[in-house]
Amino acid sequence: MCTTFSPVPSPVATQTPVASPSSKPSPEPSSQPNARPSSQPSARPSSQPSARPSQTPVASPVATNCGSDEWRIAVVLTTDWWPSETSWVIKDPDGTTIASRASYVDQNAIHYDYACIDKSQCYTFTINDTYGDGLVGGGKYDVELYDKGGVPMQVVASGGDFTFIGECHTISGNI
Repeated sequence: MCTTFSPVPSPVATQTPVASPSSKPSPEPSSQPNARPSSQPSARPSSQPSARPSQTPVASPVATNCGSDEWRIAVVLTTDWWPSETSWVIKDPDGTTIASRASYVDQNAIHYDYACIDKSQCYTFTINDTYGDGLVGGGKYDVELYDKGGVPMQVVASGGDFTFIGECHTISGNI
């Protein structure tokens, strides 16, 4: 079915049209958009939130091809408005750093960092926030173990609500 719209006459008479506009348009826009994002989130929410995330995940160049005696581990972290405050580390039983991230740059983005861990060892995952408010405003993390074929096996740590020193989780390779 097609609907046709016809103009409706106005009950009030309009002014007599003029041959030319009353003023010239300006040659440039009245204000320039700011190319840099603000340092603080807006106090007002947007009128229409996006149906899907606006940024694509950011992958890490950390090892992804693990040996037959190793598990692939992924730290999947969604940053908050202050990504530079967040860091994490995975250490083996001797205290040696296996994988870490000193900070992030992209706000409200999903990041994937991968490493290989020995199946027979236990590891410690520690996440930190320099301001002490954790991952706020939708930020969160999951530490996931994958099998050799890349199939997720288990979420061994997750969260987002923590303070300065963060959360420490023991990750056992013996699943």
